[in-house]
Amino acid sequence: MSLWDMILETNTFNFIILLVILAVLYHVLHISQMLESIKNNIISSIENAKFEQADAINKLKDAKNSYSKLDDELRTRLDDAEKKSSAIKKQILQDADSRVNAIEQNVINVIASEEKSVSNRITEKTLKASVELAKKIIVDKLEKTPELHNKFIDESIGEL
Repeated sequence: MSLWDMILETNTFNFIILLVILAVLYHVLHISQMLESIKNNIISSIENAKFEQADAINKLKDAKNSYSKLDDELRTRLDDAEKKSSAIKKQILQDADSRVNAIEQNVINVIASEEKSVSNRITEKTLKASVELAKKIIVDKLEKTPELHNKFIDESIGEL
């Protein structure tokens, strides 16, 4: 085997060829510029991430502040709602009491009016019944004793 065959079969020769191909590709493809571009993109991504992190921290602080204020605001609103509901409850109870009192007074007035009406009707009926009874008694007495009839006529004429 010759020296040239031996060199071709060793890994060293293959490695040297690989290095030559890589060097050519490095110069042809401008790998240094691509690596620099990738490096710059990574640096800008890191800077953007730092900015976004700072922005997220600020938003988190704002959220915590608004959360703590939210608890106080909810307490204030609940207290206000409780005060308003108490006032409304008191007003409703007062209105209900006044309406109940008005209804009771109306009932008393209606009862008194009905009592007077019934009393007047009873008095009227009693009066009519009394007159009828007196008339019947007088007629009966006059029929039983005809001389009373003449006496009443004489008295009536005397009064005229």
